[in-house]
Amino acid sequence: MFLAKMDSTKALMHQLLKEKTFHPFLLREATVTTFVTYTIDGQINGDFLEEEVEEGYCLWAQMQEQVLQWVKGKKLPKQMKLIFAAPKRLKEKVAPQASVLFLNVIFEQGEVRVVTGTSMATFTLNKDADRAWDEWVQGYLKKQGLQFETIA
Repeated sequence: MFLAKMDSTKALMHQLLKEKTFHPFLLREATVTTFVTYTIDGQINGDFLEEEVEEGYCLWAQMQEQVLQWVKGKKLPKQMKLIFAAPKRLKEKVAPQASVLFLNVIFEQGEVRVVTGTSMATFTLNKDADRAWDEWVQGYLKKQGLQFETIA
């Protein structure tokens, strides 16, 4: 598990809400608290769509504008938690032995934290998938110009 506090809340929120930085990730769940709490279950309702859905969850690119509408204004949201997952091709590249690679972005009390997680199909003491995912996320954040302080 990688846990980091982002140096610049403004920079991360800009990339999250206005840029394409997180577009490739699947949105598993989102909770945004402003004057009310909005919740998104990112699981796609296959019965609603005419085309076949491979991943089962929507892309952040499909929900980014909606979330931006909820948070834009003069006041910051009270809280925001986004649970992303790596798409299948990225998971297969970084840690094929993992079932799901999670990337959580949490905004609360004026700070943004990023936390990684790995779900395995079977119990294992081997942490290679965790380490590979943690390293990939750190490299990705740095490549995007996002500075952070590693907490764990």
